[in-house]
Amino acid sequence: MIRAGDTDGHGPDQHAPTLLIADDLTGALDCAAAFAGRGVSSFVSVGRDIARAPRVELVSVNLDTRRLPAREAAAVVARTVAGARSAARLRYVKIDSTLRGHPGAEIGAAAEASGAGLVIVTPAFPATGRTVDDGRLSVHGVPLAETEVGRDTLSPVATSLVSEVLRRDCPLPLRACSLREIRSGRLRAALAAAMGPAGAQAPSLLVCDAATDADLDRLVAGALQWERPAAPILFAGSAGLASALARATSRGGAPVAETPTAAPPVLLVSASQRALAGRQFAQLAERRLAEVHALRFRIDGSGQAIRTHFDRQAVSGALAARRSVALRTDTEGGAPSPAETRTTADAISRELAAIVAGLAAEHPIGGLVLVGGDTARAVLSAIEAAGIVLAGEVEPGTPVGAIAGGPLDGITIATKAGAFGDDDTLVRLFHRLDPHPEGPPA
Repeated sequence: MIRAGDTDGHGPDQHAPTLLIADDLTGALDCAAAFAGRGVSSFVSVGRDIARAPRVELVSVNLDTRRLPAREAAAVVARTVAGARSAARLRYVKIDSTLRGHPGAEIGAAAEASGAGLVIVTPAFPATGRTVDDGRLSVHGVPLAETEVGRDTLSPVATSLVSEVLRRDCPLPLRACSLREIRSGRLRAALAAAMGPAGAQAPSLLVCDAATDADLDRLVAGALQWERPAAPILFAGSAGLASALARATSRGGAPVAETPTAAPPVLLVSASQRALAGRQFAQLAERRLAEVHALRFRIDGSGQAIRTHFDRQAVSGALAARRSVALRTDTEGGAPSPAETRTTADAISRELAAIVAGLAAEHPIGGLVLVGGDTARAVLSAIEAAGIVLAGEVEPGTPVGAIAGGPLDGITIATKAGAFGDDDTLVRLFHRLDPHPEGPPA
């Protein structure tokens, strides 16, 4: 566990775990899964209290800061990093691959609190279509600001320029590193210029392009070669950069963990309103891999969510018969303001989580799949889980492991961000969790 008493008071000892901090739960899971799948024992905490973490090599902490104001988010990061500094080595700051939340504020706070000499930053996640070229972030070739994610009412991003988003909340100096520099012999010079002289008052952020996994591998390899003991390098990015760091630093050259399986029934849960999440659930129904049930809400004129439909008896009957269920929320009605939208989303997630906790108490659940960060956090809190012991990932952005703590302790769980994957992602996940299904639901 991460405890101050595990050290001699002069910093973390050689056996101290690596610390990864994240702004939401799915991000904490995605990044840690890259290490777990390569044999690094990894634990992801549901909340900021990591005292219940087992002894592992990597602890990934969900700070749940995306919903906070920038200044408050930075303060949470600073307190967490400072409090763990004597017992763990902060190596990674997870930011959203589409720059939602307050990435600049959180990276800046982590860099200063950890004593980093340089921060390597890129949100690129090529495996999920997130690429950065000439400083601009695109999603499947579309500039971020023009995508559904960029126009998200909960956390909109008005520009596709990565440095512009970071400068909004980060006072530290920023430098850019282009694809040409990464792919040529000029990367070393870019790193040297960004590192600055020894004893510099504040670290710099090197904001990097990356269009392929090979770009991320070159970037990490170059940074690790340039790193100095007195000025460690901090990495900040999505699961794309975390995967490159795992490939460069973990013991094995290839994934070693097998995907855990789940006995039926599997309960899939989502409060994501992404069009992609809807298509993924539709594919489950079309393939008859799970019964899809809706928890419907009407949004009234004040932005309140009023439940209008949920067939609990049908869901309970399916689970009792060991048929898998995909439960998702549906909303209709007027569009609330951004502040009301957050309040409404939180209320819906809490109600959904309470229903899941009740169903899990009434019926044996063989596996749990949670879609969306807010959904995952709410459900895991409702079932009193301390966190997840990770085994790896089924595919990029879909980590899998076992629930730690609470009544579902030891049950196989998989998570996925609402905006990740393609239409068949949940179908592939279901087959990996239950490779020999008994047949379609009756």
